[in-house]
Formats: sequence, C-alpha cells, structure tokens
Amino acid sequence: MHSNPINPIFAASVWGFSEILETEADFDPDIFDKRNYTGHTALVVSTRYEQYDMVRLLLQNKVSVESKGSDKNTALHIASAYDRKILVRMLLDYGAIIETRNQSENTPLISSSKKGHTEIVQMLIQKGADVDAKNAMRETSLHLASENGHKKIVELLLKRGANPDTYNGRSETPLHVALWGGYEEVTQMLLEGGIDICTKDTVSETPLSLASRKGYEGIVRAMLEKGADVNPQHGPGEVPIPTALAAACTTGNEDLVRLLIDYGANVDCRDKWHGSALIGAAEHGSLTNLRLLCEAEAHVNFDVGLRKPKEYPSALSAAAHKGYKDKVQLLLNFGAKVNARCDAWKYGTVLIAAARKGHNEIISLLLASGADVNLGSADWKYTNAIVAATKKGHKAAVQLLLRKGARLDDQDLKNRETLTTVIELGNEELVQALLDYGVNVHVKDSHGWAPYHVAYANGYNSICDVLSIATPIVANQHQEYGIRPDRWVVAKGSLLIGIHQNGLLVGASYVVFWVKSMSLC
Repeated sequence: MHSNPINPIFAASVWGFSEILETEADFDPDIFDKRNYTGHTALVVSTRYEQYDMVRLLLQNKVSVESKGSDKNTALHIASAYDRKILVRMLLDYGAIIETRNQSENTPLISSSKKGHTEIVQMLIQKGADVDAKNAMRETSLHLASENGHKKIVELLLKRGANPDTYNGRSETPLHVALWGGYEEVTQMLLEGGIDICTKDTVSETPLSLASRKGYEGIVRAMLEKGADVNPQHGPGEVPIPTALAAACTTGNEDLVRLLIDYGANVDCRDKWHGSALIGAAEHGSLTNLRLLCEAEAHVNFDVGLRKPKEYPSALSAAAHKGYKDKVQLLLNFGAKVNARCDAWKYGTVLIAAARKGHNEIISLLLASGADVNLGSADWKYTNAIVAATKKGHKAAVQLLLRKGARLDDQDLKNRETLTTVIELGNEELVQALLDYGVNVHVKDSHGWAPYHVAYANGYNSICDVLSIATPIVANQHQEYGIRPDRWVVAKGSLLIGIHQNGLLVGASYVVFWVKSMSLC
C-alpha cells in the first residue's frame, strides 16, 4: 500500500496533494483507476494515510468505492480497521457496501470488532451490518471481540442481538475464546447474556473445564449456579473428555477443588488430559489438593486405561517419577499399591521410574513400603530398577538398590548385563561399585561380548585397569568370533595408550608392531 515511484498519483495519495491529482486528471482521465504494485487504487491508499481531502476529491470524481487490491480490502475495510471514523462515515455516505468481504472473508464490522474500535462498530451496526456474519474461520464479530477482551464491543453486540452460542471453525463459542484469553469480565458478560454453558469444543472441552483450568473460581461458581454439568459423560468407547475437577487439581487453588467436590464432582472420573483428577494433582497440583481428593475417597489405585506409554497409569507413578516425596508418602498412607505393574507404561513400575530419575529418598520410601527391587517389565528397555539406575549413571541409587538385593545378572532388551551397560557409559565409579558387590565379570551377552571387550572397544583405559586388577585372566577371554579382547580392540582401531595382555600394560609401539606382524584371529 506504499506509493508507486512511477506514478505520481500514489505519492499524492500518501501526502494528500490533491492539487497534483486534479492536474494529473486533466491529462489522464483514467488516472483514478490506476493501481500500485499491491493492486490498490488511490482511494484505498489515501484512506490508509487518513487524507480526508484526497478521499473526498476521489469520491466526488466518482472513483469506484468498491475497488479492491490483492488482499481484497476495500477503502471501508481499511477505514474500519484503522479507526478512521470520519472516513467510514464518508464512504458509507458514498454508497460503500457494508457487507463487503476481504481475502479472509472479514466484513468491515468483523475487522473493527477485532481491533476494538467501538465507535466504528456502533456506526456500522446502525447502518445495518450483520452482527452474526462469519469469516473464513467461521468467526463472528462477537468471537473476535471476546477473544481480544473488548468488553464494550461485546456488550454492544449482545444488545444488538448477536448470537452468543455460535461456533467458530474449532467448535468454540465466544465464551470459550474469552476464557482462553483470560478475560473474566467478558466471560461474566457472556454468562449474563444467556450463553449455553454446556457446549464442547473440538477437543470436547466445556467452558466449566476451561474456567477450572484457568483457576477462575468466581466464574466456575457462577457457571455451577447456572446449572453447568460438573460430570459431563463420554459415550462408550469414546476418549474421555476433559473434566473440571481434574483441571482444577492441576492448579494450586484448593478452594476451587473444594467447590467442585461440594457440587458433586466425581473424584474418580476419567480425564482426557491427565487420566484422572488424582493423577493431575499428583503430577501438577498441590499436596493439599491431593489430600482433598484422598479424603473424598478417591480410588488411589484407579485403572485409567492407559492409552500412551508416556502417560501415567496411577497417581503414585506420577508422584514418584516427578520426585514428590510428600505426595508419594501421602498416597502410600492411603493404600497405593507399590508393586503395581503396567506394561503399557514406558517404565513399567513405580520403582523403575524413581530409579531412572535418581530420586533416592523416594526409592528408599518405596523399598521400605515393600517394593520388589527386582520387579520389572519385559516390554521396555528398563527391565528392572537396577538397569534403569545404571543406564542413567545414578551411583547412589545403584548402591541403594544393591543393598536391598537387586540382581546384577538381569539383562536389558539388548541382552546386555548391568556391568556391560555401565562400561558403555564410561562410568568408572559405577564399575567399581558393581565389582565391590561381586558382579560377574566373565558373563557374555548374546553376541559373545564380555565386559572386557566393551571396555577395550570404547578405549576406556582406566576401566580396563580396574577390570584387570579385579580379575587379570579376563584378558584371555575370547569373543564368539575367536578374537581375544586385547587383539580385537586393535582390529577395531581403538586408540589406546596401551593394551592389556594377561593383566599387563603393553606399550603403544608394541601395538603398531602387532598390527603389522600378527594375525588378528
């Protein structure tokens, strides 16, 4: 919409040089139909830059008031969007079409409602603008005014009969978008306007659930008093819908949780986002919210029907994985099962989840409550707690589990022993800790790899030293292909300062000689 340097008409439109326009018109009668590089006429350009005299001159010379550029905006669109009140009135007086549409299917009323230009909205409505017209996204003026918190325009549109229950392309009413924007006054205004408070958007979220998620206690109370369903149901086989109680439990607003429970919210209702209210409180909410649910007799071992491996199957699993010791203790006090196993969950058991994160206090708490230190899930890479702790290098957690009798010979899904896993991580401290507990250094995986092969292959000299001191004879072990580890590492090209042969350090010069002169098999 900038001026075109080739044609003086657009420079005149920007700066308001009406004399130039009159002079140019004498030489070129078609000058009023010229367009700049964005496809706009002088009328649209002069409207954008608020050149009243220029606009008046163009209209008097019968320029097309409905001319559009590449974005299909007319002068009335521009005047409405940029709060040009005088120009809006002038264009309407010269016959501008009030329901004209731009590229986004916005009418001038929709554009001005979105921008919050109250006087222009009032002017367009008085001229008969359709208050329920929708754009390409199926948004009405009320949607956009609510979404942007323009309460005066919302009030004006409702008084003029705008439909508060209309849906946009996401199946949201103006109440939904006002709540998403955090505009409590607009929300209250819509509630007083008689809007349907039980509608659902495309993800089945009701306004009550959304208000609870935002922590708007006053609005939740108003909705409940107007009869909002605190326990909306989903059909058989359908995905659970978001519930108000689960949403409220993820906030720190204890009064809101009490309010919903007092209105009969089902404490065991399944929830789309969190599985249940109890899981939501364990994962995100306060300890008080979790206690409120437990005291309201929420089932701490409720089966939520896990759908995705990253979801939590229970409140205890969420609290343990997140590292919330007080919540774990509370749930155990209310009878949470410490050895519950869920193969659909990526960790399988609560103890594995805590070990994987290195939450030592929670590990101790779970073990003291009877957790099986060797219970695992064969369907995931963390086959038991000791495997999970070693994979993440949590030395204190490993030692804690070993003291409670964790098996060292369990393999992960790649058939690797615990010691092999630690060596691959290059964690010398953990290697020494496992050796102190008597780990078998001769054990091989399904490919014939012993721990010594892995240490040599990765060039971990210090770990090779530790293994050699512990059991010098391991250097003579053969991999399934018949290669000793000290020769195998040369074949693989690992850059060691020296290699171990029968527990002795051999110099690098010998390695070079060995590669040149000896068979590697």
